[in-house]
Amino acid sequence: MKPTIPERNRDLRRYVRWHRFLRLAGYLLWLGIFLLGALSYNNAHQTYPPERLMIGWRLLLWMLIGAASGFFLFRIGQMLTDRSFEGTIVRTRLSRGYTSSKDPGSMSYDFRLHLRLLVRTADGKKRRIRLEQKPGFYIYYYEGSRICHYAGLPYPISNPENHPMPPSREGQTKLPDDLSGGYLCAACGSLNGSLAGGCSDCRHSLIDPKDIWGE
Repeated sequence: MKPTIPERNRDLRRYVRWHRFLRLAGYLLWLGIFLLGALSYNNAHQTYPPERLMIGWRLLLWMLIGAASGFFLFRIGQMLTDRSFEGTIVRTRLSRGYTSSKDPGSMSYDFRLHLRLLVRTADGKKRRIRLEQKPGFYIYYYEGSRICHYAGLPYPISNPENHPMPPSREGQTKLPDDLSGGYLCAACGSLNGSLAGGCSDCRHSLIDPKDIWGE
């Protein structure tokens, strides 16, 4: 049975529906722009012979180009294949790091890392998740930790009570209190010290690991 977002986190359900709607609306708008471009071209070149107008197979090819480019631009494939699942992380890897252009008034760079997780589900299948690395992830997501991923939410929830720390982490058996005890925001990836009041950054409600795995 696939996990579902807990009932108390209704705002996260709305978050998923809203982002899916925006993605589909953007995709349809993208296709509309391609169609309007073809119609505008035909209207501006009415004196052209038919073989030079955007009609027939040319119009079809033009729309196929728009559909294919928009499919990747708005990540429609990712949305269609995204599924909720529980599993155990078998491999973590930083996929890339990059810096943005330097701010003219500052000497600092915007440095970001992206984390790739390879997860094995209970039925033996392997799933891959890619997300932006946030502070504290080096002990929140690592090999051997059990997680629950909800379709449409970028950050999976880890089970802190079944979260053995690596030996190099001073023998800790679960997340330390100063790293939220597992209260991670599934929408923005921020760590929070308490469930009350929701996420301190984006104000979305936080998923309680007890709602997933029990006491």
